[in-house]
Amino acid sequence: MKNKAQFLILLLASFLLIDSGLAQTLKSTRISGSITVDERLDNTGDYSGISVHIVDIGGPRGIDTLFSAITNIDGTFSGTARFRNKGEFTASISRYGIPLAATALILAPNDPVTLTGQLPNFDDTVEIKSKEHGAMNTYQRVERNYNRIVDFINSGAVEVTQDTIPVIINTWSDLFWSVRELHPGTLAADIGTLRSVEILAGFNDEVVLSRVRQSLADQSLYTAAKVRLGAGAKLRLQGAKPAIAFIDSVLTMRIPEEDRIVLEMESIEIKIDNGMEQEAKTRLLAFRERHKSSPSLAEWVDVMMYDIEHLFPGLPAPSFSLQLHRGGRVQNQDLLGKTVLIEIANFASQAYQTENTLLGLLYESFKDRNFEIVTIPIHDSRVTVNAFVQDRNIPWPVVSAGQFNSADIIQKFNLTVIPTRILIAPDGTIIRKYSGTNFAIIQNDILRILEEEEL
Repeated sequence: MKNKAQFLILLLASFLLIDSGLAQTLKSTRISGSITVDERLDNTGDYSGISVHIVDIGGPRGIDTLFSAITNIDGTFSGTARFRNKGEFTASISRYGIPLAATALILAPNDPVTLTGQLPNFDDTVEIKSKEHGAMNTYQRVERNYNRIVDFINSGAVEVTQDTIPVIINTWSDLFWSVRELHPGTLAADIGTLRSVEILAGFNDEVVLSRVRQSLADQSLYTAAKVRLGAGAKLRLQGAKPAIAFIDSVLTMRIPEEDRIVLEMESIEIKIDNGMEQEAKTRLLAFRERHKSSPSLAEWVDVMMYDIEHLFPGLPAPSFSLQLHRGGRVQNQDLLGKTVLIEIANFASQAYQTENTLLGLLYESFKDRNFEIVTIPIHDSRVTVNAFVQDRNIPWPVVSAGQFNSADIIQKFNLTVIPTRILIAPDGTIIRKYSGTNFAIIQNDILRILEEEEL
């Protein structure tokens, strides 16, 4: 899915101080419940004086208190929470000024919440009831089962082939989509929608586009994330210009400013990835001028400019000469004549361990067609690299840990996200840089280049 997705999240966290958000009309809902104390610690039956606070930690004004109440003698409390937007917030429990427990709690307009629990084992006894929490429980069950299946596949206990992957992906995408249909309008429905589209990207792009359009019509959350996935589907199906046009059509809609910024950035990245150098530079300069008061966005512009000047499609790949885990060295000239995917990854990352299974399938599909992968493990110890290569029996070259300066690799490949991958043509020039993971795009690009070479 994800051109620099993690980097964008970090940027957004630092600049989303949107004045218009402060002027929104507050929404409200009723909060009630009871907090008691284990009688083995307090047998008086007096549960008064326990404070219940619901706060928005990541709001535009810093920590914002949305609800406060003090329990009665029987531990009960009630009141009204006021907030700007539906979302997940933090409920904290304290007594005599001492914080004792905390839990996540969803607030939505006119969706009464009941919160009960017992101290000191609050985590084991807490119970939250509301329409939103019922929906979230459904989503979490689907998510847990999906993760079990992924772990089961990664363990090697079951053989997964190129034919079975689309079946698995479509089935679980439909299950996540069903959360939206069962619990319309809830936060869980919005998350389920995004998850459904995310795991389907590259496997059934027609459905990706259909579901993105449906979710845009009902004005649910995560607009930018879903549109980026839709643009990726357009890119794979029809090319760069239709993908950019799709983003531009959404930019004419009334969407949150933070989503607008992310989509402008995505449009620029598509231009860079697809060799539209002059258009990308023009958009970048205009973007920098509009957001010149934001240091974080200025940093992003600098990153993109570096990619244009040093890692643009058609330019020679960065030079390197690195020692391999199994002995010997690998350098640019050794790879001439092959289509090569260089990846900079972190083996200790749980996400990468899942990706490695897909990467192995991709390698098996193309290894007999003059295709190679070279993995550079960054921030990994020798022990981690040794164990990973041995356990996974990785068949392609892996660079030895500790044999290079990580800062040099970060600078040379302009890393903002791990993993980053660069596809190199047989003549040693860059085809494309991929920040984050989108195996469908990578696979399509590899297939296109191999077919061109075989003509």
